[in-house]
Amino acid sequence: MPMYDNIDEALKSKADSLVKILRQRMQQLMNSRNVDKNRREHWVIRVAYKNLAVVAAYMVLLDHVKHDVLRVDETISLLSINTNNFVDCNSNQSNNSHIGAYLYWDTNLDQFIRSGKVSAKGFRDRHEEHKKAAAKHAHTDNKFYTLYPTRDNPRSKSKITKGAFESLVQFEAAAFDKTSTCVDKDCHEGGVMILSNDDKEKNQIQHEI
Repeated sequence: MPMYDNIDEALKSKADSLVKILRQRMQQLMNSRNVDKNRREHWVIRVAYKNLAVVAAYMVLLDHVKHDVLRVDETISLLSINTNNFVDCNSNQSNNSHIGAYLYWDTNLDQFIRSGKVSAKGFRDRHEEHKKAAAKHAHTDNKFYTLYPTRDNPRSKSKITKGAFESLVQFEAAAFDKTSTCVDKDCHEGGVMILSNDDKEKNQIQHEI
């Protein structure tokens, strides 16, 4: 049975609450990072903000968020801690043609510790890049690789580490097959996002660069 056959008023209300929270958090993030006006008004940011309603709907339908999002303040992750609700990037359900947003779960701390995005290559390729960087012995200013070096890396002896890179599991957050055209169409045309003709034109140019 398609998941949209089970949509009830409770799910709709949860998604409505979630999209408000996502908009607030996006604004807070840009403020905290002092994002300048040109970047705030970039078409990618505008498309992302416009599609937070779509993001909220999918997060609720896929059970990717906590049960009561209204009781979660801005210092706490909205994500569910039930990793069974997410697709492991190295499982048979995923493949290296999947791109988009991914998460890293610390199997020792039982929490998500990082999110990332990839478009030019697949999730698994990006994971291998992270692993190689985490294995480098030289000091790094990158917080992720500082906190999670590989187990055999001398840097793993440092007291500032949070764990070993091998203790992390990469999960899909929002994934697309890079051969799919679903991200190039408006939701009324069989796509998954809200896209104006101008958005679609800019998106196509971006693909061709």
